Amino acid sequence: MVVLPLAIAPGIDEFALLPRLLVYLVLTLGLSIWTLVSRGTAWQHPQAATIVLAGFWGILGASALWAINPFRSTFDLAKHIPAFVMFLLLTRYLAREHVRVLLTCHSATGLLVSVVGIAEYFDLLPFQLPSTGRPSATFAFRNLAGAYLATGIPLAALTYWLCKDRARKALGLASASAMCLFLLYTRARSSWFGLLSGLTVASFLWLWTRWKSQDIPSWRALVAGIRSPIVALSVLVLALGTVDDRLGEVHTQRFDEKKEDMATTIASMAKPGGDRGRFLMWGSTLDLIADHPIIGVGLGNWEYVFPPYDGGHQMQATSSPHRPHNDVLWIWSEMGTIGLIVFSALLFVMFAHCTRSLIAADQAGKRILVGAVASMVAFLGVGMFSFPFERVPPEFHFWLAASIAFVWVRDPEPTSSRPGWLYGLPVVLVGALLVTIQHTRFDWLYSKAHVAYLKKDKERASEFAERALGYGPFDHQAYLIVGDGAYQQGNWQESEKSYRKALRYHPHFPNAFNGLGLAALGQEDYQSALNYFNKTLSLVPAHHIAQHNKGLVFEKQAMVDSAEVLYRQAFRDYHGAPLVNLAAIYRKKGMVDSAIALYQRATTLSVPSIEAYYNLGNIYLDQRDFVQAGESYVHFLNKWTERDSAYVAARQGLGQSYSGFGVQMEQRGQVDSARAAYERALEIDPEAQLNWFNLGNVLRKQNDMDQAILAYQEALALDPNHIDSYNNLGMTYRDLKRDQEAIAVYEQARQIAPKDAIVNYNLGQVLMVMGQKERAEEMLRTFKQNWDQDPILIHYYMGNVYAQSGDTTSARREYRAFLAQWKKDDGIRRSAQGILKALDSGDGS
Repeated sequence: MVVLPLAIAPGIDEFALLPRLLVYLVLTLGLSIWTLVSRGTAWQHPQAATIVLAGFWGILGASALWAINPFRSTFDLAKHIPAFVMFLLLTRYLAREHVRVLLTCHSATGLLVSVVGIAEYFDLLPFQLPSTGRPSATFAFRNLAGAYLATGIPLAALTYWLCKDRARKALGLASASAMCLFLLYTRARSSWFGLLSGLTVASFLWLWTRWKSQDIPSWRALVAGIRSPIVALSVLVLALGTVDDRLGEVHTQRFDEKKEDMATTIASMAKPGGDRGRFLMWGSTLDLIADHPIIGVGLGNWEYVFPPYDGGHQMQATSSPHRPHNDVLWIWSEMGTIGLIVFSALLFVMFAHCTRSLIAADQAGKRILVGAVASMVAFLGVGMFSFPFERVPPEFHFWLAASIAFVWVRDPEPTSSRPGWLYGLPVVLVGALLVTIQHTRFDWLYSKAHVAYLKKDKERASEFAERALGYGPFDHQAYLIVGDGAYQQGNWQESEKSYRKALRYHPHFPNAFNGLGLAALGQEDYQSALNYFNKTLSLVPAHHIAQHNKGLVFEKQAMVDSAEVLYRQAFRDYHGAPLVNLAAIYRKKGMVDSAIALYQRATTLSVPSIEAYYNLGNIYLDQRDFVQAGESYVHFLNKWTERDSAYVAARQGLGQSYSGFGVQMEQRGQVDSARAAYERALEIDPEAQLNWFNLGNVLRKQNDMDQAILAYQEALALDPNHIDSYNNLGMTYRDLKRDQEAIAVYEQARQIAPKDAIVNYNLGQVLMVMGQKERAEEMLRTFKQNWDQDPILIHYYMGNVYAQSGDTTSARREYRAFLAQWKKDDGIRRSAQGILKALDSGDGS
């Protein structure tokens, strides 16, 4: 009672369920063993309730025989076993004088939990509890905290009404008040309804008892009651319940606009959509029941049978309901009409006992019975819109309330008989404990797999999921994670096996069919892929991921128009992949501006598409818009977590962006900016040969010849066949008057490209300067023979050769021949005119 609401284990998926179930099983097992070895006083157990409970328990266990996932039925049964056992043991061994002790412990725990929850609401906790929606204290979910509070408040009130000493009465009153305030702060409407239902039934029952006893309170007594401190305290709690929260962050299940304050929460119950789709889900569940009316679908199997009945109302691509959010429909659908009748009989026996015993009970007994009814009705009321039947603390309250109702009103004479079924309880509990331990070990690893999966580290997620499945298939989605990991590695057949295993446990699992479609697509079995995607869409018509994947198949089959339609249907603000693929189609069609617009839109979604940045970079790079390309690649690299081929390509693209920008700066004469761009490009991609070449060129312009030589040498180390690097390296040596080294470089280039015109020209030029005229003329003849541009330019280049070697007569002849034929007024003509003028004046050579 004290430990259960506080037991949590961050790091596992069901961190607020499995730790409590483990503690519950261990404590119940210890109690059952103690009853066998001790000689404590025992009373006759309530036979009618025990028989009906045994029948209900038997149906729960037997349902695994006809369930489509019997494994799920088995480990779901473990959730209910300790509650049933506790009822049997408490009604047999709990003494009346110990009831107040239990209620006191309950009140102390309720007060502690509520103080934590209230402090959480005002953001006053010095630490942060794991939660999917605050305030939830130690319950992870607001609605689960609400279920605990709604069923526990009547029991805390009993501490005030039953205990005589002031300390306990004060504790009970403080606990009930704090629990009420925390309940208001949870904005859990189903729990409000449950508590109100419990208090209403209890009030009518109390008034009925007073009427039957002819003890109807007078108006004066009612007025005096209104003036009591309890009423004033209730008004204060309601007033405090309207105070706004100070929660500092947004959670996945934080208050929406319908639950921002107490008034709007109440008003939301009558607004369209206030039921959150529950009414539609209940109608679909009734259709399911109509097809399985007698014995149901088996404990825990509603989730696996429901999808075909949903009609696309609740099922989504990324989520699906696990339960109908109505415990009566849940029991009816899983246990059938037989199970519902037995459960109804169990409730009838319990409530009949309370109402029958009220008249003859003493004052304390009346309060016990009315309080127990309030708690049990609250449990049923919460269960009309939620699922307290599945969770340990509220179910514990239900059976505790039932137990103390039977304990307080029973045959006072102890019994010495010991029924044989007591010896079987430890065996059943040990079995349930072993199953829950395996479930917890699974959940520990599955939680790690889930976190890695959300981070898109599917390989690591797959490893954790496979290890988790070694403890048992406690969640069919683990097979999906394994399948996705195999798919990402291109292992289509292994991924297909995992998806089929998921379907073995959940035959109507939409995402498994979607996975099979992807595996078929990977194997180019397009017809099978379409069949699987169509199956997914038949279960979830708005499954945007399947729509997108179906579009991929149509695109593979060159059915581009159909693919476009599906991509538009599949687009969501949190799913930009369809926009990216649609943009790629536009780009292939030459509609580049439209493609850019779609890529840009994909980067502004609530969940931006990282791939869109990469594709934008590629387009801008093609358009030589190097600044935009660089910015796009930087966005991609900052957000992309994988170190895969896309990451490498983006880095290369970023390097090319800087390199291209450097070229533009160089063309504009901004040499310093060009050098900085080339150096940045080399920091990003030092293996890009062209970047070293470009850097060498700009270093030559800055007259940093030694560094230029190193740059060209790096370029040649990366690409030994790059002729331009040889030519520019040789020219750099010539600029430094290191003609022998220049000759060596040109000779090396001729070994690679012996007929390259420029190589032969450069070599011939330096040989002519060195006085090796015969070999120089051989190189120059090869140059002339292989020159593939305007032949008039040969005169200009030969003029340069003769001018540098001191043959001014030949130089003048070549320049004059060039100028006579070259009609363009450009830099080359002006250069030839300048050199000729210098030669004619005797200033040049």
